[in-house]
Amino acid sequence: MKENRNNYFCLIINIFILSTLFSFMCLPQGHSEEAPVSYQTKDLVPLWTATNGYISINNSEELQLEPKGNRITYAFPIFNQPINILTWEVTFRIRKKYNEDFRAGLGLAEMNLNNPKTSVEIGILKGNEIRANPIGFSPKMLFTVSEDQDVKISIQKGKITYGISVNNENFSTIPVTHLPPHLYPVIYIQSCSAVFKDMKLSLIEQEQKKTASELHLSQLSTGKIEKQNLKTLPRIRLGERNGKKVFIIDSNNELFVPRGFNHVVLEHGNSGWHALFNTNVYQPDKMDSVLRQISVCGGNVIRVWAWGTQNEYGFISNQKEQILNEKYMHNFIDFLHKATEYNIYVIPILDEYPKYAYFETILTEFHAQSERDDLHVTGYNRQFFWDSFIKAKAIAIKQFIQYIKDTEPSLLSTVLAWSLQNEVFLMNSEGPFSAFTAEVILPDGSIGKVSTQEERQKVYDKTILYWANELTKAVKSVDPTALVTAGMWTSDAAGRKPFSGLLFDGKDIRFPPRPAILGGDESLLDFIDIHIYPWDNTSKVNPECHEHGLVKKPVIVGEYGVFQNVSVGQAKTMLIEFLQQAYQMGYIGDLYWVWDLSAIPEQTYSAVGEGLAQHVMQWNEWKQYFK
Repeated sequence: MKENRNNYFCLIINIFILSTLFSFMCLPQGHSEEAPVSYQTKDLVPLWTATNGYISINNSEELQLEPKGNRITYAFPIFNQPINILTWEVTFRIRKKYNEDFRAGLGLAEMNLNNPKTSVEIGILKGNEIRANPIGFSPKMLFTVSEDQDVKISIQKGKITYGISVNNENFSTIPVTHLPPHLYPVIYIQSCSAVFKDMKLSLIEQEQKKTASELHLSQLSTGKIEKQNLKTLPRIRLGERNGKKVFIIDSNNELFVPRGFNHVVLEHGNSGWHALFNTNVYQPDKMDSVLRQISVCGGNVIRVWAWGTQNEYGFISNQKEQILNEKYMHNFIDFLHKATEYNIYVIPILDEYPKYAYFETILTEFHAQSERDDLHVTGYNRQFFWDSFIKAKAIAIKQFIQYIKDTEPSLLSTVLAWSLQNEVFLMNSEGPFSAFTAEVILPDGSIGKVSTQEERQKVYDKTILYWANELTKAVKSVDPTALVTAGMWTSDAAGRKPFSGLLFDGKDIRFPPRPAILGGDESLLDFIDIHIYPWDNTSKVNPECHEHGLVKKPVIVGEYGVFQNVSVGQAKTMLIEFLQQAYQMGYIGDLYWVWDLSAIPEQTYSAVGEGLAQHVMQWNEWKQYFK
C-alpha cells in the first residue's frame, strides 16, 4: 500500500561487491587467531570486488577482470580485520590489450574504506616486461614474457624481507620494514583485460579495535541463537514454461505461483511506522497465528517489512562495535522458522536506507569521502542518488543476510525474494528535480541534466537502474542464488504517462519508476513487483502505465486491494477483476493488501474481514494462464 566530475572514465561498475566476511570461511572453533589461514582459488573467486571496472566470473577456478576506459582497476577481497600476509600468489594471462600503456599484475595495498592504495605492484607492462612499482624494487636484469603466456607471480613474506618470484624464478626482495604492517592482496589491470587463476593466499588474522568505517566488515556473534532442526523449504528459482518466465521449485522443477498476503504491524498498533519485528512489538504467538491462518486459506507467500522503525528496538544495534540488533535478528529468524513450518515463503522488504546509530556515523564518513554526493540532490531523493547512501544500504543488506546465513543457512531458501524497497519513487519537490538548471552527478559518476523533460527522465532512469543494480549485487554477493525484486505503483495513480520527466503538474509530487527500466534487460533484478489499486475508482488496470510489452522481467502483483468507499460486494468483484487482468497480462503471482489493518478505517479492506482472504484465495482462474 502506498505510504504517506567526473568524466566518462569515472564510470564504475562494481560486480560482486563483497560483503561475505572472511570469518565465514575461516577458523574452526578453538583455532588460534595467530595461526595461518590458507585460501585457494575456489575460496577467493566469489569474494572479489573491483574499482573502476568489473569482474566476469566464469567458474570457481578463475576470474576475468575487464577495464573501464583507461583508468586502473583494482580487485581485492574484503577482510573482517587486519591481516598479516605470508604468501600471495597468482597466475594470470593478458587476454586483450587496448593500447601500449597496458599493465596487469598483483600487489599489496593499504585499504581505506575499501579504496586500495598500493605499496607494491609486480606485473606485465609495455614490451611484455615484468616490472615492480616502485621501480626501485625491480631487478637490474630485464624480465620479459612471451605474448599470451601465463605468468605466475608470488610474494612471500620472511622475517626480514618479502621475496618476489616470477615463474618460480627469483625476481626481487623488499625489506619488510619498507612497507606498512597491514597490507592486503590486490590484482590490477589497466588498458587490458586479463584472466587470473591458481590463487594462493596465506595470512594471519589479527584483532584490532575497529573504527566505524571498518565495522561493516566484522562478523556478528550468533552464538546465543540455538539452531532449530526444522524442515527446509526448497529454493524457488526462475525458469521457463512454454516460453513464459515463471517461478520453479528447484527440488522437483514444478511450477510455483506466489499467492498470499502482505502483513503489517505498526509501532503503536493503529499508528506509527512498520515495526513487526521490533523488540518492543514482535509477538511470536500472534505471528504463528497469522501464518497458520494464511496457510489454512491457501496462501504460500507473505510479504513483510524486514526493516521498519529505526530506533533502539529496530534492526540496527545501538551498541558499540555491533551493527545489527541481535534481539531483533532473533525475532526475524524465529519468524522464518515459523514460515518454514507452514510452507510459506517470505518476501522481506529492506525498505528505505539505514540511518540509525552506526549508520549515522558511516553515512557521514562516506559522504565526506564521496565525489559523487552532488549537493543539488536533496531530501528523500538522496537515498537513490548519493553514493554514500547506496554504499551504506549495501553494507546493511549484506550484514542482514549474512547474519541469517551464519546462523541458520537453510532459512535462506524460505526467502522467495529480497525486496529492495516497498515502493520506489522520486520526488520533484526535491533536488535535482526541483529546478531546471542544474547539472547533477549521477551515482555512476556520469553527468546528467534536468533542463528538459527528456533529460530529466533520463536522469531518473539511469539513477534508479544504478541503485537497483548495486543493491542487487549486494544481495547476491552473500547469497548468489537469491532472487531480488523491488516494489512500485504505476503512473496512472496520478493520471500520468510513465514517461513524465517529473514535470510540475499540480498532482502527486512522488513519481514511480518506469516498469520498463527496473524490468528491462539492463536491470539485474530478477522480477518486479507492481501494485494495483483503484486509482480512478474502478478496477481497470492500465497496460500502458504498466508498460506492458516493454517489460522484459517477470512481474507479480505485490499489492492489490480496494478502499472502503465501496461496498464489500463491490470490493469482492473488483478484487477478482484486478486479478483477471493481471494474469491476462502475463503476471505470475499476487499478494493481497493487507492481512489485517482493520483498526485503520482509511485503509483498504483487510483480508481477515468479510471472508476476503478466502474469497481471493479460492479464485482459481489463474491456473489457465500457466498451461
